[in-house]
Amino acid sequence: MLKHLAAIRHIRWWEDAAAGSPVKDLVRIFKDMRVRFQGLKPLSVWAIEFLCHFCMVHTANRQTLPMGPTFLRVLQLLAAGVFLPGSIGLADPCDIPSNFLSNITFEEMDSLCSTAQTLVRVISHGGHARVMGTSPENIDVTVTPTYYMVDGERVVVTPLDKAYDPTLMTTQKPAGQEAKAAAH
Repeated sequence: MLKHLAAIRHIRWWEDAAAGSPVKDLVRIFKDMRVRFQGLKPLSVWAIEFLCHFCMVHTANRQTLPMGPTFLRVLQLLAAGVFLPGSIGLADPCDIPSNFLSNITFEEMDSLCSTAQTLVRVISHGGHARVMGTSPENIDVTVTPTYYMVDGERVVVTPLDKAYDPTLMTTQKPAGQEAKAAAH
């Protein structure tokens, strides 16, 4: 029941925030990318809508960004790890104490971040068509290394390996911490 009420609040917020805005087109692009790139699947439609709106509207001079810079800004925000544990993240404007991706696993967070980093690297080397899905080659740039010519030089963009290792994520205190805690 609470999820349904939250969904209604999200819809109302989105209708008000996106009225007459080009952000709807950007949301369509990211929904398509979520289907094409496995690492973006943890993003819910609501998270995509809010991220696109946030990146388009929240600027230093309060002027709406054009769609191109907003597209890159969304990817850069994801690549910077906005949803990783320990980051500030973005608060849901409809459910203040909650975070957008509080229900995804560490592996999915890592995949989301590394996928966005790879996509930013591909775009920076001229691979816009491959990221947008308009390239004649049907290559998943987040899985397959891609080649680009930049200033006469051949550049290879290799997808990132996963960074999350569950064996390193323990909650045990380092050796010696127990003795310090007992002394106090």
